[in-house]
Amino acid sequence: MDDGGSSAVYGAISLIVLLTVSLRIVIRLLIATSAPSEVVAAAQIVVSTTTVSLAICAAFALRVPMTSWFTDLSREGSFGQRIGSHWLYLAVPLFAAMGLTQIFGAIMVRYTVPNAVLLTLNAMIALVLLQTLSRYLTRPSVAVPITTDNNVASPLAPAPPRFSDVVVRCVRVAILIGGIAVVAQSWIVDVFALVDAQGWKALTRSSFATALTLFLAFVAWELVNFFTRRNAPAAIGSAAGHDEAVGGGSRLATLLPLLRVVLAVTISVLALLIVLSELGVNIGPLLAGASVFGLAISFGSQALVRDIVSGVFYLSDDAFRIGEYIDCGKAKGSVEGFTLRSIRLRHQNGQVHTIPFGQLGQITNFSRDWATVKFNLRFKRDTDLEKLRKTVKKIGDEMQQDPEFKDDFLAPLRMQGVADILDNAMLVRFKFTVRPNQPSYVQRVAVKNMVTKFAEVGIEFADSMVAVQTLASGSDPAAAAAASTAKSRSRAETALAEASGT
Repeated sequence: MDDGGSSAVYGAISLIVLLTVSLRIVIRLLIATSAPSEVVAAAQIVVSTTTVSLAICAAFALRVPMTSWFTDLSREGSFGQRIGSHWLYLAVPLFAAMGLTQIFGAIMVRYTVPNAVLLTLNAMIALVLLQTLSRYLTRPSVAVPITTDNNVASPLAPAPPRFSDVVVRCVRVAILIGGIAVVAQSWIVDVFALVDAQGWKALTRSSFATALTLFLAFVAWELVNFFTRRNAPAAIGSAAGHDEAVGGGSRLATLLPLLRVVLAVTISVLALLIVLSELGVNIGPLLAGASVFGLAISFGSQALVRDIVSGVFYLSDDAFRIGEYIDCGKAKGSVEGFTLRSIRLRHQNGQVHTIPFGQLGQITNFSRDWATVKFNLRFKRDTDLEKLRKTVKKIGDEMQQDPEFKDDFLAPLRMQGVADILDNAMLVRFKFTVRPNQPSYVQRVAVKNMVTKFAEVGIEFADSMVAVQTLASGSDPAAAAAASTAKSRSRAETALAEASGT
């Protein structure tokens, strides 16, 4: 609803309220001055007709902004929004019923039905205002887009839940329960006389424990929902550009989905048992029957029980967490989530694997603590090892100072030594230790820097070509230069292929 519609609605409501209060004051003055009953009845008829006519005219005149107001109070596509879009078909009959019952009460001097209708209408208006206030208090915070290192704005992250929203929802439910009780008393006791005042008190006293139990169960679920949503792990996106570039979440964030399900079932079962007990139902046979039913399920679904029990032990051992990259033999990928029975893995190529806990077996976790990467490169047999060591040390120190990698390195890139001597090459091993977020990406960058730096200092990679020397004495200098260039290119390509394969 825009500002113009809000001003029009506010002005119309203020005018109707002011006029109704003024006319009611006139009626009170007539009653206080002991005016004849016919005069008081006529005044009540005039007041009711005037206020109802004014309310119906205002409803038709302001149907567009009022429709916008009511539809904004509910979620998109919900039942409440559909009712809000057709509110006029409900409001006009209610206003007409209020006017007719007021006229009937003034003529027959019986005000129980008019008072009940008026109370119901006032309660509905109060609920609309309460919903508007709660929507204003629980309006979402403004989310700020997150900017990555490449200055690319990611989608807006949802605002974290607030405890004030939980309080507002609980207070709203408490007020709703109280309003329903007051309106029900007006119709059941005063209008239909189904029970007298004493019977109503006894009924409310016996149902108070039931209502309180349901309300406390709702409050408990709201607290559980708030806690789990606030500590829930962020959604895992695709790791484009980095192999296994996914960090693991906390153990609490991993256990939260399972904890949420367990607490929801516990709260529901306890609330149901307490309500049935308060209603006079013997819950002993129900508990015994549930035990027998659970035993029958455990014997008939041994695979399901095995999966659930295995999952409990995997989680208690802290074998994996949300976001970690694991390999279970059958499949590998990042842990996207799990249920009571199975785990869901997202492969780096996009495939999703759903594996029952009972079939996981041995788990290899690539996302814990640190990762040491060792790889081999082939150099010419006459390479100066001391020069190679110093050059690699310089490259490792530069990468440690790089802002992109300085927080990842735990041990810098170093030459570990000669791993093997081949027929036409010397195999040298290198090593570094980083955090387990993106070791493959760090290795590729390290090899790239090594290829560039080695070319500058004159360190050459070995090639896989076999040189054959013939008895022919002369050679073409241009052909020799071309062959030397081809050899250098072949060495670099061979080194890159071996490094990416380790």
